[in-house]
Order: sequence, then structure tokens, then C-alpha cells
Amino acid sequence: MSREKANMKGCEYKNTILHENVKDTTYATKRDKPILSAGKETIQVEYEPCLLLRKPQVIRDILVKNFNYFCDRSTSPDSKDRLSSASLAFIKNPAWKVLKSTLTPLFTLRKLKIMVDLMLKSADNLDTNFESMRRIFVDSRNNLTYLLAGEGQMLDVKDIFGKLATDMIGSTVFGIEMNSLLDSNAEFRKMGKEIFNFTSNRSYEMLAMFFYPKIAHLADTYFFGKKSYFDWDDLIARALIFFTGGFETTSTAMSFALYEFVLHPEIQNKLRKEILDAMILLTNQTRKFSVGSLPYLDMVISEILRKYPVMPFIDRQTVKTYQMPNSNLLIEKGTRIFISLLGIHYDPQYFPDPEKFDPKRFSQGSRSNIPTYAYMPFGKGPHMCIGYVLVCSGAQLIVSGNVRYVCAFNLSPSACGDESSRGNDC
Repeated sequence: MSREKANMKGCEYKNTILHENVKDTTYATKRDKPILSAGKETIQVEYEPCLLLRKPQVIRDILVKNFNYFCDRSTSPDSKDRLSSASLAFIKNPAWKVLKSTLTPLFTLRKLKIMVDLMLKSADNLDTNFESMRRIFVDSRNNLTYLLAGEGQMLDVKDIFGKLATDMIGSTVFGIEMNSLLDSNAEFRKMGKEIFNFTSNRSYEMLAMFFYPKIAHLADTYFFGKKSYFDWDDLIARALIFFTGGFETTSTAMSFALYEFVLHPEIQNKLRKEILDAMILLTNQTRKFSVGSLPYLDMVISEILRKYPVMPFIDRQTVKTYQMPNSNLLIEKGTRIFISLLGIHYDPQYFPDPEKFDPKRFSQGSRSNIPTYAYMPFGKGPHMCIGYVLVCSGAQLIVSGNVRYVCAFNLSPSACGDESSRGNDC
């Protein structure tokens, strides 16, 4: 039976089973309500009703216009998990505001330009990995892409790009040459794989941390692992958030980019032509480029991030009672709010034929038709990902800076099935 809940006056909710709530939070397939629910206007997570938003105007009010009411994330790591509790992703206000103000100057345009050469140096090592590759193999059913090396060895593309992301972040953030691409046993690479090793148990732990923090606390769930204890917890936590944020975003985006290139050779060829036309090779082999001269590259990366957002949802928590404008809905302090990025990014109202990979959505003429808060792979407002420019720069550099390996493969379906070959070797 639907009924009004104490923490949301003027809003009905309906009890539903646990996994249905998580599914609705993540995908949000109902498209006829600005405030979406498993029943009416709310969902229930951990026995408390939570708002699930999808209308851009309402999302703007929550993330930007009335940010002071929703300045905390609902995710709450166990206080014993000292690294997670001190990181920018999880820390609460007012400590979050102070921490962000100290980190923001690290990402000025001037400093990002300094990072470009460091990232290019890391990307140079990718050539070594690609030299021995002969085929691209695509597992369409599971959205996986592999490189086929000599001797029939299959290499996971995401693992290769993960190594590259590790090296890029290591040189730009930590000032250390990680050499993950050249040394599979590099210590930093092993640490990264441990953090993102999503076994069944690990997946349930992450699910609990984001949706059921009380259960996560009872189960002693740690984001970075129980062995992650350092005397300088605050400093280590700051560094790790750059690593975890940049690592997964870059490696995932580039893996899916290669996957889509295989399935759409016309897009691959158009991008290759743009890169070759715009690239300047200096005598010292340092690649310099202007992103402004590569509009199709920007369109491709934007479409990758639309179709494959790293985080399927955004979460917030009300820190003081809020009256929804033009509504009788009263949201009381402590109410959790979720915004489904997958639901919005796949809404045909904003992105016609959303399952199709179509970079033209983000052309100069079409991009203005997309509501600002209908596309936000890095979030919006003060809580927007602090390193989004660095992540996008890394993705652009990988594709445009390493023109040799972009052109080394003819990524198109071959007579071998779901496989793409280098040259005519089949």
C-alpha cells in the first residue's frame, strides 16, 4: 500500500523488493515523471524512501541552484576506513569545502599544460605493447575487446589501457615513472588492480557502501581494503582519489572507444583522417596538438562518455529541510537523493535512438539541443569531478597523440567473424 513517509511530505512511496530499488536507481527507465519512483515519486533504499530524479530542471536545482541544501553525498564509508573517510569523494561538509579549495589550484589550465608532456611520455610506451599485435578481437555479447598477439595470445585491451592510465597518473600526480606498460609486475599496477578487482564479494561490498551504508558498516566494508592503513592517512587519501578517479575513467573510456571503432569503421576512418590532418610531428617526436582543431575527436569522446558513463548514478543527501519549488513536496534533512545518469543518457527525449553510437549528437549544430543537465558524465555543480579536464585530456592524448598506433590497425569486421585484422593476416 502506498503511503506518505515522514521525511518526505507530499510524496507517496511504495514498498518494493531490494534489488528492484537498486535497478531503478541505476537505470530509471520510466520517463514520464520528473521525480521518479519504483512506485510513485520515491524509491526505498535501506527501509527509507529516497528521491530518484531525472528531469534536467529539477536536477539543476539540486546540484547547483540549491546546492547548500544538498552539499553532502549520501555514501558514507565506515569511520574505521580512514582512507575513504578522508577522501574528497566521501568526506562531508564543512571539511569537504576546505579540502576542495586546497585541491582545485592543482588543475589550472597552466598546470594542465605542464602535464601534457608527462602524459605523452607515458603514452610513448604504448607503442611497444602494440608492435607485436596482429588482430583485434571483439566479444560483442559481453562488450569486451581483446588484442591478439603473436603465438595466439589474447590480451585484454582494458588491461593495457589500465596500465597506461596508471603510468599517466603516476607521472602527473605522484611524479613517479611507474613503467606499468613495460613491467606487468610494477608495484603500483598491482595496487591498482587490487582496488578495482571486482569479484562477486567485492561487488556486493561496493553495492552496500553506496546504497546500504548501515549494512556496510556492520560488515566492516573498506573501499581501499582493510590493509590500507598509513600514518599519513589524509595525504594518502588525497593522492588515492586522483588515482582511482583517473584510472577507471580513462581505461574504461579508451576500451569502449576501441570497441566502437571496430563496430563502426566509418567513424574510425573519419577520426583517423582528422588526426592525420591536424597532427604535427616535431623532430624530437613530441606530439603537439590543439584540441580545438580536433572537433570530431571531442565528439567521439563525448559520445563514449554518454553511452558508457563510469558511474551510472549521482548521489546526494539533504543537509537541511528543503521545499521543492512549485510543489508541495517537502524533503527533510537526511533524505537521500539519486540521479540516474544511465537513465538520462539513454532517454530518447534527449538522445534519439540512444543505443546507437553516434558522435554527431555532439556536433556544433546538435550539441546546443541537449539540455545542460541531460548530459553530465562527470556530474555538475560544486561536486563535479575535480579532475575531469585531466581525464579528458588524457583520453584525447591517447588517441590523437599516438597517431602511429591509431593508424596501425584497420579496425573493421573481417571474414574471421567478430575479429579485426592488421593487414590481411587472418
